[in-house]
Amino acid sequence: MTWTWIQGATADQSATVSTASLTFGSPVVANGLVGGFVGYAGSTNPLSGIADDKGNAYFFGTLAGTTNYNFAWYYLNGISNGPTTLTFSFLNGVGTSSFIHMTGDVYTGGLLTGTGLNASALNQLNATSTAPDFLTSGPITTTTDGCLILAGLIDTSGSDATNTGTGFTLRQSGGGGIYKSEDLVQSAAGSTAGTFTATLTGDNFIVAAMALLPPPPPPPPSYNHSGILIT
Repeated sequence: MTWTWIQGATADQSATVSTASLTFGSPVVANGLVGGFVGYAGSTNPLSGIADDKGNAYFFGTLAGTTNYNFAWYYLNGISNGPTTLTFSFLNGVGTSSFIHMTGDVYTGGLLTGTGLNASALNQLNATSTAPDFLTSGPITTTTDGCLILAGLIDTSGSDATNTGTGFTLRQSGGGGIYKSEDLVQSAAGSTAGTFTATLTGDNFIVAAMALLPPPPPPPPSYNHSGILIT
């Protein structure tokens, strides 16, 4: 099975809220995988959970940046009940001066059962260079061929000042281009990273990446003692 991008969505919310939502245009395809990113300001309002309208709970990891901004990756594989809306919950709410920025992408081709994450990374850095792929999540090392590398970025300075990394395909761009998602399929396991290229220097960024697992390869064919293939 190969990875196929199905659909994606972005959402922005600005209000005093304890939850924020992201809605896809169509229900998540059977056996689908949803992966994405959420950014939000404030040091006292950690992301406490992500769930959808069918009761599925999502895995996530966060980085609290030194610029009083937070960025998180999230995913769930093997979805079978067709959710449409994801709800992000925050422990103490998010203030009126804060935006919550959300992306989500839907794929087929992921692991159907078990933990779908092979590796992840989150990194905060300043764009001191416009060299290709300077903005990086930091290294992740995959252990399985064919992982989907899903990367996300937010410019906490509030600019649209990036291009996609080498080999990546842009999937989402929201908030006027200040946050984005991109992907590629890593053919062979090993060290990699989510990368973007800054188009100007001076802005602050948080970059994240996930390596999501494909299904295991099918077992080799079996033959009986007469050399006849067993089906």
